[in-house]
Amino acid sequence: MVTYVSGSLDQASGSGASLQSTRFKANPTRQDSLDVYLTGPLKLFDHEHELITGVTLSQLDTLDTTDYGWFSVSSPIPDIDDWNGNTEKPQFSTYGESDSRIHQYAAYLTARFHLTDSTQLILGNRVVDWRDNYDYTANDGSKSKTSRRESGIYIPYAGLVQKLDDTWSLYASYTKIFNPQGNWVRDANGNRLAPEEGTSYETGIKAGFNESRLTSSLALFRTEQDNLGIHEPSFSAYRTEQGTTTQGFELELNGELAPGWQLSGGLHP
Repeated sequence: MVTYVSGSLDQASGSGASLQSTRFKANPTRQDSLDVYLTGPLKLFDHEHELITGVTLSQLDTLDTTDYGWFSVSSPIPDIDDWNGNTEKPQFSTYGESDSRIHQYAAYLTARFHLTDSTQLILGNRVVDWRDNYDYTANDGSKSKTSRRESGIYIPYAGLVQKLDDTWSLYASYTKIFNPQGNWVRDANGNRLAPEEGTSYETGIKAGFNESRLTSSLALFRTEQDNLGIHEPSFSAYRTEQGTTTQGFELELNGELAPGWQLSGGLHP
């Protein structure tokens, strides 16, 4: 069960807030995965490179999930200033039961080219076939079945690493994004949202000190996304946002202070 306070609070009277409660119940999620790959060297232009190719098969089953409805219990709080944080145990009603089976199959090919002794180029390609089957049985015995499929999704990746010396390295990367939404991310009509898609760029500098016992990095990033799921509290569902852009920087520091003691810190504005 998940409970939180929401609403529009009137500061003068302390009214307007409600305790929202929802419940989730399902058998443990089972995931079966198989990854088969081949890797080998490639001699080209007096440098040795590396090729990796393979396939990934996965199935994620979430079965016998009881539907209690989205935020099916709302308990108004008359005055939040006098509220002691307690409330009566909610009584949840069931509406039905669902089964979700998600299949994802992918083939990939990655090449690591050593252009020079200090420059490395990484090129990757991935083709994905994704399918989600969702079966729902209501309490009155009626059944519904929805299926969504995305085939031939092409996801390229490119990265470049330039080693400056034994301590410092510069890098840059580019990749496409394909990220199926969670089964609970649905619109006001109960339909599952389309997968998130977009492009991600990153560049930065990394350093390793004292035989890499202390590492640090500074990265600049920009992510452009479509179909980003935005929760709408007014009707307890999600909508998709197009053309969303996220950009910023990340600063990280990781190291071993002493045997058995690790330090990790970061700044992510």
